Amino acid sequence: MQESTGAKIEKDADGRKYLSLYNGELTEGCFAKNMLKIKQSFPTLPEDWYDVFFERLKAKNIGDIRLTDAVNHVVDTCDFSKPTIAKFLNFDRKAEVFTYQEICRKVHDGDSFENYQRFEMNGKPYYRQK
Repeated sequence: MQESTGAKIEKDADGRKYLSLYNGELTEGCFAKNMLKIKQSFPTLPEDWYDVFFERLKAKNIGDIRLTDAVNHVVDTCDFSKPTIAKFLNFDRKAEVFTYQEICRKVHDGDSFENYQRFEMNGKPYYRQK
């Protein structure tokens, strides 16, 4: 069983629970590499944009892998010459998580425990699809 650290379960408007698939730290090297890619892709961004961007990355605890995926996503999909910081910060990949009771209901309705991976957060068991 895996222990998920530094992550937090979020609920949507319908009460479903989600967990980001990303974790890890932001390193200086990864930040520099991705800032260069942003500067090359969006050369009209002002220099102070990068200061605010770095501050927000740290505040949101965005790590290397999520930053790299976000930068690649924005570079590939941005429809305008100046992306907002929010375009990068809002990029995430999430998995729906379930309690033991919710998995039991799914199994009762015909699903299988084999389709889910068990993990712990704060000492409590949760499940997500494999």
